[in-house]
Amino acid sequence: MRHGFLGEFLHPRTVILSLVALMFEFGNLHQYGKSVQVNMWDVILPSISHSHFVVLFGLLWWLFVLHGNISTLYSSTELIRLGSKVKAFRYTIVQSAKKYLIACFAIFLITIPMAISCGLSLDFSERSLQLGVIDQSLDVFASSSWAKFISSPLLALAANVLFTFLSFICLAALHSALVLQNRDKFANYIVTCIYLVAAASSFGGLANTMAVDPVSLFDLAWAFHTGSIFAVSCIWAVVFASAVFRVHVHTSVVLLVENLQRWTTLVIVGSVSALIAVGSVHGSFARSWALNFQGKDDTLFGYARISMLILIVAAAGVSSFKENVEFDLGHVHLRYGTRRGWFIRQVKTSFVFCCSGVATIISVSLVSFAVLGSSPIVTDWLQIARTSSGMLLTTCIYVFLGSFVYVITESSEAWLWAFSFGLSLGYLPQILPEEFNIFALYSTSLTSSVNTFLQASACGLFVLLALCFLVAAKALLLNSSKLTTIES
Repeated sequence: MRHGFLGEFLHPRTVILSLVALMFEFGNLHQYGKSVQVNMWDVILPSISHSHFVVLFGLLWWLFVLHGNISTLYSSTELIRLGSKVKAFRYTIVQSAKKYLIACFAIFLITIPMAISCGLSLDFSERSLQLGVIDQSLDVFASSSWAKFISSPLLALAANVLFTFLSFICLAALHSALVLQNRDKFANYIVTCIYLVAAASSFGGLANTMAVDPVSLFDLAWAFHTGSIFAVSCIWAVVFASAVFRVHVHTSVVLLVENLQRWTTLVIVGSVSALIAVGSVHGSFARSWALNFQGKDDTLFGYARISMLILIVAAAGVSSFKENVEFDLGHVHLRYGTRRGWFIRQVKTSFVFCCSGVATIISVSLVSFAVLGSSPIVTDWLQIARTSSGMLLTTCIYVFLGSFVYVITESSEAWLWAFSFGLSLGYLPQILPEEFNIFALYSTSLTSSVNTFLQASACGLFVLLALCFLVAAKALLLNSSKLTTIES
């Protein structure tokens, strides 16, 4: 049954969610009493941003709102009415978003009048500003904690609401995508587990030393406190993109599992990454990460240990390309139909595998550092992002350099010499400018400006596209002798 704005506003589930917020506000209101140094934001922000409230609100929202919206995806009548599963997916997300915003509006209407009894204001209270300046706020969710890094309480409130909104929508997208894949039981299990683990975390049931505290997935205040805001943002971005582009994700997974050798390669790369990370822990995460991925600025041995991981991934990618070229071309013709289709397939396979290999190296290193007590903080995630993107570009460059040399020479060993050449250039910054060394972009120093790093990445991307074009030109336009029997 569908409701308009007023019907949804007066719906029992909206009333229940508002009453839950009101109970949290009563507790904070009683704590401050009639103090002249506090105002309405000392009551509202701790109530709305507290992890206990956020997780409970999320659980109730899932039970009352999301679960009902997802029933649309089970109904054949609704699917026929909406026209397709894609439209049903969009409808579910839009309805969930609308009901969330209406619930937030109802909560504000019921809580703000009571909070005004502490003093109406559009700024932080005197008490919050004083504690924020001297940095003595012990409560992560208190108004004074927000006053440290946000100038306006309205911005703090909006940031909390938006962050929780995006988190819930991403979770709704994941749930809906799994249901559309006929995995409704698994969807219910995984969402239930996420909320239960987050609830345990909100009550201190899990250690705060984890790389990503589960409650940080929903609570902005706690994400800032644990320094995992960047990691959480990446997690939700991956979840939402995977749900929206689920068909392409499924195709990528198929590409990855077609060859068992690739899984073996990822296991080897992950194991070696863990061993390297264990030997690189030196105090803070920033120092450990710099020592682990110093690359061209390190000793020859230090450069070789990380380059070895990149070359293992790249070699597996080139080997896959080489095997597909030498495959029975009659079968290739039946499977792909055209040389262009064959080439696009190889590019997709190589890129998916490069992403998987780099993700394995980075994630295993992060987990290893966290387990050994060297977890990243907010400022560390910039270097992690730089390292990840630089390593991915470098790996892709090696793959297409090797593929190009193989297609040109048609020699089984020539691409290994191309790797050796790139490896040498990666350690000789006097030949290539240090920031623009495309064979070691992952080791760009954090002292370099963001613009410099972006320019270096653009240079690497240009080289990658050029190599890809050269491989395509030789394989498709110039009719490589190994591909001439694949007719278009």
